[in-house]
Amino acid sequence: MRILYVASAIPVPGSHGGSVHALELARALSRAGQEVHLASLPPDDPGDAAVNLDGVVLHPLRTRPWIEQLDMLYWREVRKLAGQLGPDVILERFYTFGGRGLIAASQLGLPAVAEFNSPATRYP
Repeated sequence: MRILYVASAIPVPGSHGGSVHALELARALSRAGQEVHLASLPPDDPGDAAVNLDGVVLHPLRTRPWIEQLDMLYWREVRKLAGQLGPDVILERFYTFGGRGLIAASQLGLPAVAEFNSPATRYP
């Protein structure tokens, strides 16, 4: 199965807990025989890119909203990537203002899975 895993709010690889989780989940899926493509923010530290990816293919997202609440408006970048890759499913590490992967999946008629963790921002 070809999986496009979207983690638009975090750099992968990276030291942020979400970064570690996203990469470990992607690696586990890859080791289980799935073809995994991970779309995320590029690593903040270029040295982080030297990790063992266990077959996971990284796709750095080029667009980073200047206001995080606008993140979901950048779904077209994920739709374009999905159109090129032809995934069987889009998995999104969803966060409070996310949705790029879910919107792209809806636009392309693909199944989608949302992974909900904790809010990415503090509530007032």
